[in-house]
Amino acid sequence: MSAFTLASLEGLRALPPDWAGPGTVPPDRTAVRMAMEVVRAAAGIALRRGYAWVEPQIAPDAEGGIDLFWGTQAETIFLLTLAPRHVQEIRLRVFRRGTKTQDRPVALSEAAEEAAMLFPDEPPASPTREEVFLRNGFDPAHLPPPGHKKPKPVAAEKPWTGLLPEEVVLMRWQYWSGELNQREIARERNMSWRYVQKIVNGLAWQDAGGPTAPLDRTAREG
Repeated sequence: MSAFTLASLEGLRALPPDWAGPGTVPPDRTAVRMAMEVVRAAAGIALRRGYAWVEPQIAPDAEGGIDLFWGTQAETIFLLTLAPRHVQEIRLRVFRRGTKTQDRPVALSEAAEEAAMLFPDEPPASPTREEVFLRNGFDPAHLPPPGHKKPKPVAAEKPWTGLLPEEVVLMRWQYWSGELNQREIARERNMSWRYVQKIVNGLAWQDAGGPTAPLDRTAREG
């Protein structure tokens, strides 16, 4: 789930009462939470299976729920409505030209599965920062700041750098995506350039996730 989608969902809770006319209510915490869980789970499924992932369009409904919807090249409109706390239901609606409209309640896991399979034949785009973290089991919305240090381990673990596994994933993504080069990462984290070089190329922290540097990137470091 992208940071934009996360912020869009969080922002729906700031809507005032009667936001679309008398009697309309803003989405409550339950609807926002369910929407986040569906999108995060669907994105994770799509990534693990190698499907393209398209972020949903988001809209509040007048009864305190949230609509997530996608339009596909097959002129199919796929709509998930996440109801507020007093209902706690997810409804799946599929509108496809020439066929009967589907409209049924679904469990969260089924909603995520259906959304993940919307674009199986399209080539996946290069993964975003958020996607790399989802793929490696970390929440991209709750990463430690660059200066964060984990507790110092026992003497057997050397050399001690104070890094966390999610920070290793971040460093690899920064280099792999071209956001920073190795020397810039080293300066940002007050580490030696040669140790950063080992990390981003997978020679250190081999048990951590994240992309390792493609061969065509190594020439850009000097």
